[in-house]
Amino acid sequence: MHTATSAQRRPFFAAATLLALALGACSTPNPERPTTAGLTAHERALAEKEFALPPEDSNLERVGLGDGAMGAFLAEVDQRARAWNNLKLTARTSADRQKLSALEREVVELARKRVDDLIVELQQGPVRNRSIAAMGLGFSKDPRAIGPLLAALVDPDDAVVENALVALGFQASKDTALVPLAALLESSSNERVRVNAAYALQRTIAAGARDPEVLPALRGALADPEGGVRASAALSLSVHGDAESVDAFGDMLFDDVNFAALAAASALARLGNEAPSTRSKAARYLADAYGKSSGARRRTLQRELIVLSGMNLGEDPAAWLDWALRVQ
Repeated sequence: MHTATSAQRRPFFAAATLLALALGACSTPNPERPTTAGLTAHERALAEKEFALPPEDSNLERVGLGDGAMGAFLAEVDQRARAWNNLKLTARTSADRQKLSALEREVVELARKRVDDLIVELQQGPVRNRSIAAMGLGFSKDPRAIGPLLAALVDPDDAVVENALVALGFQASKDTALVPLAALLESSSNERVRVNAAYALQRTIAAGARDPEVLPALRGALADPEGGVRASAALSLSVHGDAESVDAFGDMLFDDVNFAALAAASALARLGNEAPSTRSKAARYLADAYGKSSGARRRTLQRELIVLSGMNLGEDPAAWLDWALRVQ
């Protein structure tokens, strides 16, 4: 019998992929507009440093798949999903993006053919099979998968839990129960579980799911050691319309992790536009940070000031601060 190794237990989706999806799915005012085009290199570097995928040629990667048609099917799902993930991290050209779309369609079509079988493997298979099945069910976008994926959040193996969380994020269904996701976000000591839980919450809340019971966990996540958790939590809270978080977002504008600061800027612009009681604070926080920042972060702050104000006062920090001080 083979023993599980750290290679087997790593998530199949790197943190950079999740953050790119999260930031792209919850910016202001259009939910599909990326917060900034300058995130990619930073996210890729983070992924390569801390969240590398398992080696694809490892014999251990095949443990548990089994012989026969089901084993071959799971191996194909795994192979195509990995190819999608790797290209997601590196795609730059229009040709890359077309190939990425084609790969995604292939995985979706493959997973949809055997949703029932994937559910059985998620519930009854060995660890490796359960992890791949969770991943496949996310790509399937089949609503029948939501219940089994939520049940998999108590799986004894973190690799299964991590992939089930990503899958629920891919499903992005407003019918997904948020409390189990928030419980993992709040209690897990595994940073990858927390990153994925924050991502799943962000995607489901962006899709229309609401539950005030998860707000304390999301507020607490703004102080999480992982930048990806902080970023997703800020986006989730702003979409949820949580006026109580406006001061925390203001503090996050100076976050050491760039994408967390940019998520906070996006969150402030959204919250200021959708919760009138926060508009004055949001304007002042953004204008203050704009005057104290530089480079890509400053450009993003200017874009979010334009989103909040509905006008472009140019690059003069004094003009933006003057405007912010007059906002009621």
